[in-house]
Amino acid sequence: MLLTAALNEPDPDGPRWQWVLQSSGMGKSRLMQDISNGHVVVQIKLREGMDDAVPCDTELADWLLQDSIPYRFICLHYLAFYTAIWEETYAIFSDPRGHLRDRMSCTEVTKEYEVENDHASIFRILMATGSLRQEFFRKVIRRAQKLYQEDIEALQPEKAESTEVLTVEDSPVCRRRAIQAGRAWEFDKFTLPPLIIAFDDGEELLRWREAQPGDEHTMFCPALHLQAVLGEFRSCRILGLVLSSLATIPADSATRPRTIPLHQLRFDLLAPDDLAIPSASLTVWQVSSWEHICLLGRPLWGALHASGMGYDALLQRAKMMLWGEDFAGALVDAAVLVNVEQCMSVMSRRVSLAIAPPYTHNLGNLESTFVERHGGVCLEVHPQTRTIKISTPSEPMLALAAASIVHDHGLDSSLALLRTLRSLRSARSDATTLAAESIILDSLLHASRTQPPCGRSDGRFVPPVVSVVNFFKSLLTHPEGVFEAGPSEVGVTSPPRGTFLDEFSDTYIYLTHFVMVTDPNKILTGDYVLRAMSRGAGIVVKHPDPPWSTSDSETHAAATIYVPFVRKPELSRQTLSLIAVRVTDAIPSFRATPLLHHNLVLREMEGRMLSIMGSSGSAVGDVHPPVIRVLMSFSDPRPSPGYQGVRLPADGPARTASRRAGETLLDVPVSVLTSYDIWCRGLSPALYSAVSEEQAQRYKLVLELQCGGSGGDITDPTKQSDPCTPFQPWIDPDVASLVHVRTTGTRRSDAEGRWDFRVR
Repeated sequence: MLLTAALNEPDPDGPRWQWVLQSSGMGKSRLMQDISNGHVVVQIKLREGMDDAVPCDTELADWLLQDSIPYRFICLHYLAFYTAIWEETYAIFSDPRGHLRDRMSCTEVTKEYEVENDHASIFRILMATGSLRQEFFRKVIRRAQKLYQEDIEALQPEKAESTEVLTVEDSPVCRRRAIQAGRAWEFDKFTLPPLIIAFDDGEELLRWREAQPGDEHTMFCPALHLQAVLGEFRSCRILGLVLSSLATIPADSATRPRTIPLHQLRFDLLAPDDLAIPSASLTVWQVSSWEHICLLGRPLWGALHASGMGYDALLQRAKMMLWGEDFAGALVDAAVLVNVEQCMSVMSRRVSLAIAPPYTHNLGNLESTFVERHGGVCLEVHPQTRTIKISTPSEPMLALAAASIVHDHGLDSSLALLRTLRSLRSARSDATTLAAESIILDSLLHASRTQPPCGRSDGRFVPPVVSVVNFFKSLLTHPEGVFEAGPSEVGVTSPPRGTFLDEFSDTYIYLTHFVMVTDPNKILTGDYVLRAMSRGAGIVVKHPDPPWSTSDSETHAAATIYVPFVRKPELSRQTLSLIAVRVTDAIPSFRATPLLHHNLVLREMEGRMLSIMGSSGSAVGDVHPPVIRVLMSFSDPRPSPGYQGVRLPADGPARTASRRAGETLLDVPVSVLTSYDIWCRGLSPALYSAVSEEQAQRYKLVLELQCGGSGGDITDPTKQSDPCTPFQPWIDPDVASLVHVRTTGTRRSDAEGRWDFRVR
């Protein structure tokens, strides 16, 4: 178990305290079983959980968290608690025959275990079955009460009369006895295993509590003081462990702190400095991610466990959805660090920060284990802060995987996906783009272009893929449940719906990173999109002033996100396509809009489907929460029989643009699927030869309509230079070379440099 690796080599500068924050049902109980092997674990249950295998230690929890202790004596209170546990535990292990072996021989559970001379295992069994647990904790409470009282009575007069908060250094009795207990444990390090004090279900330790009235400090957090007290004894082979699934409390007043200030916790986990949020709300934002993990997975855990599935199966399914069935790999051993989800998802960065366990000197092994477990890609390793930044499957990806597993067992997965959308919307105030980014974009791995993924040794780059059919099916089947309010069908008319689902049944998103664009015209300049998309970049175009907002209505920010994707039957050739997704909070209220205006707005929306930038149309109405709106889709180069051709509006800005294009598209219905597929096919040099002259002409007219210019201002994309420049080619060199032979009659060798993909 990496959590307690190398405890026999204590690091004086290493942490004495480890936090495990994870969702419900993700293996905290299994962690306790794993770390109990070969270690002495004193597990303290602070509250009743769903699993009644280990009862709640109510008496000890009440004594530890009692409100009658003055705040200025709180450190002495916790020091007496630690000292009592150390002394009672050492007393048991110094005479295992009298305390453990004889008691073990009298129990019925002896037949179920083969413990022999493993005193740590005997201690764990007796504590779990309850035959030793109550007696042990009652002795701890009595000893701690006595030590605490002796400490108070032995205080120096000036310390006793002072109003200052006392520290461990001020303790006249407990500190000396704690050092003796620690040295005794250290002295017997070859016979006594390391001691771990585990606070299970430690939400109460993470909550801010009110001190007694009249104290200078009115609020305090027990976890901070428990950690500080334990940190005074770094020479001991003793570790504190808190397992919890919640790190916040309800904010019932403006002055009450919501969470523990994470920068004070002496974590082996540091938040990135470049988070695009105010520093004052940093901790609240981080805890929002944890809350999101908890709330997101909870509705599914019961169904997963009922099906015999656990977190291993969930993570395996997520890896399969991300990498494909061939790259999912075998299940990893459960006794690894990430089994307890020791990472914090920073949603705005789509990465995870792995906590380096105490005394883990080889961060490379931790990195490889974390990457192997999560199927992620290591981005940065910081030996000084013992932090590893890794891109991993995010919470939405795990939710999709859980929904997929539940769906396989005959349950409805759409509810989980809709809950995911609502959770993401509420996790951040400026949710204009978060919903689309988190569900469609944040659910993807960042591909490593330097190493073949999942052990591929042939050097051929295989992009990470994630199936989006479940998400789009749920979105289109139950659009009214995505958010609490808003129109049920926005920008999606009935005729294309069936074809849309058919198109995406075998579609996978291919994405490596994102590019932020503030100038909408930039992506239509030259071969910007060709170069970016061929590298696997998703383009996020910010719209500070949406074109459909009017002067007398409030202006709202919006964004259009372009995501490349590939067709499953064509993965070998890696043909690249594009899907545009618009997310905005400037959606009109169709319920309060007359039917005539409703039809006009929908008509203009259909007109904007021909323009990726949505350069025409306007809408007036009440503002609703953000809604994901699919403006267009394209993948099949052949027109679909059921797909309606979209006519341009007869008036408005689109009419002016269409006149510049010769009004050809007004007379002949244009299949959006066919027209835009030409542009997508233009991204792949291997498909240039398949573009007919008629398709190229229609594509040129569409570009003229988008850019609002004349034919002479448009560069034919099929005549552009290498669309991958200056990036590395994403297409298979063998396939590209054959295409090059067919199109140009020449072939460049590796010695001559890069393959020449230009079509001449």
